[in-house]
Amino acid sequence: MNLNEIKDLMAQFDQSSLREFSYKNGTDELQFSKNEARMASEAPAPVAPAPTAVAASPVVSTPS
Repeated sequence: MNLNEIKDLMAQFDQSSLREFSYKNGTDELQFSKNEARMASEAPAPVAPAPTAVAASPVVSTPS
């Protein structure tokens, strides 16, 4: 594999939606990986705090 073929593969990989690519043929071996930052829309949603239990008020009965 020559340098122009490698550059062509890199350009195609860069334009693709692939995150990782590996190629092995005889003594030739390539591995490409995109280390892209997550976009704000892909960030995990924040976790809402768990509700706290409210103590029940004692029931007071009036004497009859």
